[in-house]
Amino acid sequence: MSERLPPCPHRPPCPGCPRYGERGIAAPIRGRLAEFAAAHGVTLEVVDGARLGFRHRARLAIRGRANSPKIGIFQTGTHRIADIPNCRTHHPLVNRTAAALKQAIREAGCSPYADRPHRGDLRYVQVAVERGSGRAQVVLVGNSDQSDPLTAVAEALTAAMGDALHSLWWNGQPERSNAILGPHWKRLCGEEAIEERIGGVSVFFPPGAFGQSNLDLADALVERVASWIPDGARVAEFYAGCGAIGLGLLPRAASSSGWPCALPKNANARASKPGRPEIASTRSPAPTAWWSIPHARASTRPCSSPSCARPLHGWPT
Repeated sequence: MSERLPPCPHRPPCPGCPRYGERGIAAPIRGRLAEFAAAHGVTLEVVDGARLGFRHRARLAIRGRANSPKIGIFQTGTHRIADIPNCRTHHPLVNRTAAALKQAIREAGCSPYADRPHRGDLRYVQVAVERGSGRAQVVLVGNSDQSDPLTAVAEALTAAMGDALHSLWWNGQPERSNAILGPHWKRLCGEEAIEERIGGVSVFFPPGAFGQSNLDLADALVERVASWIPDGARVAEFYAGCGAIGLGLLPRAASSSGWPCALPKNANARASKPGRPEIASTRSPAPTAWWSIPHARASTRPCSSPSCARPLHGWPT
């Protein structure tokens, strides 16, 4: 019998974890998945991970007032915020960062965003924790195409975070939109990307790139996929992102191609062997390219947007 967890302090109104503390998959869903797997001649296997503290990446809304900011997620079907300062599924540094940001907002007198009048300076915060260093990559999402309105809060947060801050970024989202991140970026301090060891190689995550929030389960997934790839295979990975799956296959594959692939400049020297992809820069802090490594050679072709989905040209044969 599994250990029973203490109740979540934020439910209700927070809707974030409908199966908080429970293991596995809900019985009705598991039954349907098992039937689907059996129909295709495979066995359903469920891998459980940690039940608490596993979220290394979070995007949180910022609402309220300058003297009483709230940081959390929206209640179901609304833009009313559920403040979640003690979320138990977050890595502890995510909660510490949110607490430091609240204090920085108060000190700077920064105005949180209000949806209906489309006013306020600070809309969201994104936090990604680098496992190796235990530091946080932080993105402040402003309601402007200029970073100036968030200068004071950024300086206060930098001072409060100290050595726990990996890097601090400004992102501008001035549109009336449910999209969290906008098109405008500026690095305020710190390194270009967080580095994670996945599949035996270093994988780099700039702030605009997609990353899994549960990295331990993602590690298990990548390891399983790698076990299915025979040595000497030709590998093509679509929607490769930062290369979290494909880069670790380079030493074993006869050729490997991925599109798109996002890495910081100069990361290729550490990314993998024997092939080292060179990444072409774009206007985004998450440079995007597709890489092709026929054994020990590397080449790249730039992609016009970090989220483009146009057909490939010159796919290796």
